[in-house]
Amino acid sequence: MDDLMTYLYSFVLETRMDRVREDREYQTVLQAILQQEDAVRKNMDQEQRRALNRLLSEISSQNAIENEYIFRATLKLAQELRALV
Repeated sequence: MDDLMTYLYSFVLETRMDRVREDREYQTVLQAILQQEDAVRKNMDQEQRRALNRLLSEISSQNAIENEYIFRATLKLAQELRALV
């Protein structure tokens, strides 16, 4: 992403994403994930927990990259639609 795109993406994350945290479906899914993670961690030794942490970190990085691409694609689509009007 260029500097402007990075700034816009950061702005949206900081100012517009509070709504998702208030969403009931999001809260339900997050709670289920946290409960499942706790259940899995209870039966792990320290090395397994470290491996799980690395895996979750990589998944989080992948998710962040996908979200950035979705953001860029959305802006591009908005530009294309605006050109049609």
